[in-house]
Amino acid sequence: MKKYLILVDESKAVVGSANFTEAGTSDISTGNIEASAYYDSEDNLQDMKSLLDYFKKIKKKNTR
Repeated sequence: MKKYLILVDESKAVVGSANFTEAGTSDISTGNIEASAYYDSEDNLQDMKSLLDYFKKIKKKNTR
């Protein structure tokens, strides 16, 4: 499964599976079924910290 993280100033993030292709941004009848979630540290700082830690671990594991 692929995951994408769009991070803005380490305070807001969008996490999801959609990519910026025609299939990834089309409606269901012509494209893929994709999902995303928006996180804001003002709403839940602990969720944002957990999210950042998770992606840092993935990056460290897969970067040589």
